[in-house]
Amino acid sequence: MIKEDLATMVNRARSGDQRAFDELYIAVQPEIMNYVLKRLRAEPYIAEDIAHEAMKTAFRKLDKLRTPQAFPYWVHRIAINMYKNYMRTQKRLKYAITVSLSDGLENIAELVPDTRQGSDNTATYNELRAHVVRALEGMPSIYRKTIIADGHTHAESAALLNLKLDAFKTRLHRARAMLSTELRRHYPEEYIPV
Repeated sequence: MIKEDLATMVNRARSGDQRAFDELYIAVQPEIMNYVLKRLRAEPYIAEDIAHEAMKTAFRKLDKLRTPQAFPYWVHRIAINMYKNYMRTQKRLKYAITVSLSDGLENIAELVPDTRQGSDNTATYNELRAHVVRALEGMPSIYRKTIIADGHTHAESAALLNLKLDAFKTRLHRARAMLSTELRRHYPEEYIPV
């Protein structure tokens, strides 16, 4: 692309020419996506989102660009900053999930409802709680985390685990089935909370 053509397109886009916006997008967006994908080593769907959002931001703030010929470099800088923000957010979210899910096994016994009637069932109840914890410890971590995260709405739990809602529901169903199977080996049906 010739620098004058780029400067002309930027100036036309600044004046509200939608076709110029489209031409700039077509000319620069693939470059930005490839940069984020290869240079920053982002996943393809993340690179596509960041490139798209960087272009949208650039168009919204086009009046702040001092040198029209610098448009591609300016959009690269916007994309880099967006990627850095994304990574910071992911790091905080991962820490929050790790803390939330690591706390889970200590508190998991709370999932077992207290169905005791008098002190006769206290030993059985405490045993059941201990078996629930042992059964969860023996599960693959993806299912254990799914059960622990189930204290929220399904949508919130899916977001916590970075899953689609349907995937979360399927995983939760499997996790509950695994837990139920394990507990049925030791207890009558009325004691099993799953």
